[in-house]
Amino acid sequence: MPCMDPPWVQEQEAEDAEQMARLRKALERAGRAACEALKTLTTQQRARLSPETRTWWEEHQAEDRDREQRERAKKAHADQKAAALAKLTPADRRALGLR
Repeated sequence: MPCMDPPWVQEQEAEDAEQMARLRKALERAGRAACEALKTLTTQQRARLSPETRTWWEEHQAEDRDREQRERAKKAHADQKAAALAKLTPADRRALGLR
């Protein structure tokens, strides 16, 4: 018979996972708030931020650019797929198993 953790260990792991999920949500909210606040600053005002905050801002902007590029590529792919499917006749669609 395999060894098993006592129930209290499993309960603690579940509590830890819930706490991590709450912390992740709080960090995401804080990140969105920081982003919104930094967007309102002028370039000169941003230049006076701490090096750590400027680094975070630059990394955050790069992540946003990457995310936006992925979203555009995903949309372009979906548009291409829709355009290709629109060219199919009902018989073609049935032959391919499409609605």
